[in-house]
Amino acid sequence: MTTQHGGAVGRRVFRDLDAPDDASAIPETVRAEAEDIAAAADHSREIAARREAERDTDPVRELCINELATALSRSPEAVEALLIVARGAAFEESRRRAAMKLANHQRSLDALGAALRSEELILIAEASRLSPIAAKCAEALNRHLDELAAKGDTAALQFVKEKHSEPRIRALAAARLSPG
Repeated sequence: MTTQHGGAVGRRVFRDLDAPDDASAIPETVRAEAEDIAAAADHSREIAARREAERDTDPVRELCINELATALSRSPEAVEALLIVARGAAFEESRRRAAMKLANHQRSLDALGAALRSEELILIAEASRLSPIAAKCAEALNRHLDELAAKGDTAALQFVKEKHSEPRIRALAAARLSPG
């Protein structure tokens, strides 16, 4: 097999396909070229990730989320708006930031738990991607296990069983998942 590179004829490369697949069967030039290609691909992925992060950290979106977070104490609409951002924002960091703002406002978490809005609490936990926040969301539901069981909300009970910080509450949630 002859390869042409920039008008010049390259040297022939032979490989025994029946030979064991080890590093000695690959010529050094081929290995070096493969490493260069892999390094270039890694560099391209890093650049793409940086560009995505730059698009995701838009100051206007960050300002909107921060302003909504400051209104959490005085406006139930701010809770709903941050839930919408956490659920539907096109950018992952915006979803995460909105979820964390909600998670850091204990009164909002307690209100969501009292209203049995388990889907929203699970959404906050998933969007934040942090296990302490998942535990806080599970704790917001722990006083309402009987109501969740009566409602048939197995997703919420499973969430409390997996994410709550106290083994006793996890066991109570597991017992309500499998009555008997």
